[in-house]
Amino acid sequence: MLRVGEALHLVHLPATSNVAENSPPGTTVHAFSVNLSASLSPVIPGFPQIINSSPLTEAFRVNWLSGTDFQVVTTGKERLDFETGPNIFDLQIYVRDDVGVTDLQVLTVQVTDVNEPPQFQGNLAKVARGILFRHPLLKTQQELPCPSKGERELLKAPSNLAKTSI
Repeated sequence: MLRVGEALHLVHLPATSNVAENSPPGTTVHAFSVNLSASLSPVIPGFPQIINSSPLTEAFRVNWLSGTDFQVVTTGKERLDFETGPNIFDLQIYVRDDVGVTDLQVLTVQVTDVNEPPQFQGNLAKVARGILFRHPLLKTQQELPCPSKGERELLKAPSNLAKTSI
């Protein structure tokens, strides 16, 4: 039977982390470390690594920081878009040392929404631009006629209305 500290294992995993949509490549998603097995065999170069994800993605990778410290970062290979793409990724992180001891843990990554202005793409953008600039009912404030004195009086709120609360 193995005692604590005798088995190779990933520290700070399993876990859940957040990353903002449209994050640039290299954005840190989660930091973790590896506790070596009792044999102190080093982690094989190239490990830990993401061996599987759900859904399948190349949007994340593991970077080595120093010693037994690592981080999961964005790659920029796929755009992380809250509105159009998957919002949750389960990443299986696998580590193996020189003597064949392994560990496997899951990192769940949630893509968070960022308030961004709407963007029209393709033909919709061309149509939208044409409507905004040519439609006779969509005039700018400078093009609207100034209301007459009588119209201004009608637009004023009556002062004798009682205030009500809901």
